[in-house]
Amino acid sequence: MLNEFAIPHVHVNHFVTRMRVLSPSNLAADFSYALPPSAPIPMLRHEMLDSVLRRRAAYASATLVAPPPLLLLLLSLPPLFAASAAVAAAATGCIYSCRSCGDGVDMASSACRLRERGASAPCR
Repeated sequence: MLNEFAIPHVHVNHFVTRMRVLSPSNLAADFSYALPPSAPIPMLRHEMLDSVLRRRAAYASATLVAPPPLLLLLLSLPPLFAASAAVAAAATGCIYSCRSCGDGVDMASSACRLRERGASAPCR
């Protein structure tokens, strides 16, 4: 995996042999099923990976949007071999839109209107 992205081994925090990723809607994906038994899966801190990828993008003459993290609003990919992609982002702490009430769910408090009215869990 490191070779695919050309990430230096010095950036690896640790290795695991089994890994399950959970989505915000609580769907699970097991990475270890697609790999040979006891194959090492490199784990990187997201800050480190973001830094490596941002430097690589800047070197390839991309215009960096600062400061991260930003809310990605729109990603418009061009047809194959076209000029460039368009990215629209906003600097905000709100990263989710609540499915039930339409409110933005704040990243720090994970609260929306229904939760403030006494719901036991976030709407999402």
